[in-house]
Amino acid sequence: MIEPLEAPHFATPEECLNCPYQTPCITLPPGNQAGHRITPVVVLDCVYRGATPQGDIPELLDNLETQARRAADARYGAGAGQGLTGGLRNSRGEWLENILSVIFRNVSREFDDGNPVIVKLPNAAQLRFLELYEPRANRYLEELFVSLRERGIEMTMSNPDFVCVTNLPAEIAGNLRNPMYMNAESITNMDQAYQALRGHCTANSIPFVLTVKTSVRPDRRYQIVHEANVVKSLVAHLAGRFWRRDLYTAFYAMIASNVSASDREVLRNPATYSLVQVSWNPVALVDQVFQIGSVEGVQNTIRELLQQHLGPDE
Repeated sequence: MIEPLEAPHFATPEECLNCPYQTPCITLPPGNQAGHRITPVVVLDCVYRGATPQGDIPELLDNLETQARRAADARYGAGAGQGLTGGLRNSRGEWLENILSVIFRNVSREFDDGNPVIVKLPNAAQLRFLELYEPRANRYLEELFVSLRERGIEMTMSNPDFVCVTNLPAEIAGNLRNPMYMNAESITNMDQAYQALRGHCTANSIPFVLTVKTSVRPDRRYQIVHEANVVKSLVAHLAGRFWRRDLYTAFYAMIASNVSASDREVLRNPATYSLVQVSWNPVALVDQVFQIGSVEGVQNTIRELLQQHLGPDE
């Protein structure tokens, strides 16, 4: 196990030139017209080396960005780091998800009731959300999609970033509740953890899902709305098929920057399915929006959500 560091490590130019990683954090593949390529998980491993850093989330992301620019300058000449701007925007989102993956994993281990796990989901090309469910629930949703296609309708969706699952078989939950660290090995492990969930989630074993963003641009907030609407519609369909009126999956958003009043207004849109029956109470698409500022704040927020959905840990 790599010993945690008390402070972030910024590699020197010499260390960058003699990078110990198989794939350096910054590379320039031959013939690549898109410019330098960033390997975000290597930057994170280099800077935090197994530690769960404390402090403000934006500052932690800035540390990683600083190291990526320094590495580019060291390996490809002064000024190369300034050309990373586009790639760094995507990398900051990945770094945020990685940092939260470690926090979520280690906080969820505090809870024994239901053995909750919080797992990062890949994009929909690698895993369709409905594939998480056990065979009966999955069949109900597949039948829904077939029925839509027969009518010339396609339901497309992106996956939420994280899913909380409870009451998994012990042999599955055990492997998803080991402690994790801020290094490449742990991040790679958690990126693949979703494979263990495939086909094992019951209709009532997903208490909530999470989307996380570094910021909420006008176009991005409507992506969240669409994502939440599809997830909640699928769960509502299962509630009908299982005759379970109480079946519900909450949808939360965590934003690592300012969330304006207009952002919150958009995210308070009602779930479409809850408007079609007068006997149903309308529900918001996004149950709650959290503006996250610090590691401690994230730890407290996810702890409170787990307590809310599972009850206090004994």
